[in-house]
Amino acid sequence: MSDEQKYTILYVDDEESNLRIFRNTFRRQYNILTATSGAEGIEMLEKENIDLILTDQRMPGMSGLDFLKIALNKFPELNRILVTAYSDYDILREAVNELKIFQYVEKPWKEEDIKSTIDSALEIHRLKMENMQLTNVLQKSNDDLVHINDTLLTEIEKNQKTQKELLKEKEYAERCNMLKSAFLANMSHEIRTPMNSIIGFASLIEMDDLTPELRIEYTEIIQKSCYQLLGIVTDIIEMSKIETGNFDLSLKDVEINPVLERVYKVFQFDALNKRIDFKLQLFNHENITCVLADSTKFEQIITNLLVNAFKFTTTGSVTLNADYVNGEVVFSITDTGIGIAPEHFNYIFERFSQVEPAAERKYGGNGLGLAICKAYVEKMNGKIWVESELGKGSTFFFSLHPAI
Repeated sequence: MSDEQKYTILYVDDEESNLRIFRNTFRRQYNILTATSGAEGIEMLEKENIDLILTDQRMPGMSGLDFLKIALNKFPELNRILVTAYSDYDILREAVNELKIFQYVEKPWKEEDIKSTIDSALEIHRLKMENMQLTNVLQKSNDDLVHINDTLLTEIEKNQKTQKELLKEKEYAERCNMLKSAFLANMSHEIRTPMNSIIGFASLIEMDDLTPELRIEYTEIIQKSCYQLLGIVTDIIEMSKIETGNFDLSLKDVEINPVLERVYKVFQFDALNKRIDFKLQLFNHENITCVLADSTKFEQIITNLLVNAFKFTTTGSVTLNADYVNGEVVFSITDTGIGIAPEHFNYIFERFSQVEPAAERKYGGNGLGLAICKAYVEKMNGKIWVESELGKGSTFFFSLHPAI
């Protein structure tokens, strides 16, 4: 691993021998920066990119506790470890309760013990930084929505419209605002769930008495949660691009059946796992084999619609079909799931919309999938719509122009 990829640790101790031992012990695993006083340590924190702080307690001038107080105030995101050879319980209590140190280590330390503590602190720091990045993305999304809402209200005031039109615009603005609030609340839940799994199971795999089987199981859970987080962030980024119009598609001739067969194979495992009959009806036309589409987005639309179909279907079947209707190639995904009430047809393709009430959430999701599908289909000069009956299932359709 190159130095640029290593975590950087700052170790503060007034005894050069202690710094030398620590540096020689861990120089291969981490980038080690050292300081012989708290004041020097503060200077290094301000000019270097530090990932973790370790400090001795008993130092002349500025004690380790005083150094950590300043570090906590200026750099609260960094985890802190106190190294001490003294059983001063008042100091340790203050360090844990008020300074929120990650852990304390007694001298003389053992390499395996302090390395385990360091690795745990660095992993928590990494997850904390990722969480901050996700929060920033959500805040940016919130700012965009506020701007959209403000713009909409301004346009309502400027335009001369009938009372009925003004009322419709007002209701739409209020719905956007409610959707924004519901989305942000939902995202908090959607992100917390995998984050809690990652943090919790990352701590558990550090246990010495953990069996290899459980260690593998916990690692798989962490990996699955990371992919879940990645999916959430990807959808948010895609929706942000769509909202700003900052996305382009590359339209070309795309063969229909190879895409259908590829997606069908991907979802066969889900079908077997849920004991759902998954059917594929390939496209059959004597002259047409392709549609004019962006191949990646085309496949993503079908994938998103199938994800929804399997999510809301517990028994019965899911069918993927393609047909030629009135000069268009029409794709359909039919399920026997919970269905959608007719009054919800008009807004299920809006961003952040979910038919399922937040207070009764059972199926999860961030409410962006159908909005993304609609944006991609319309960008490819197609249409998307739904037919459904509550309690009996749904069929989602989208059409694309054939490539002739």
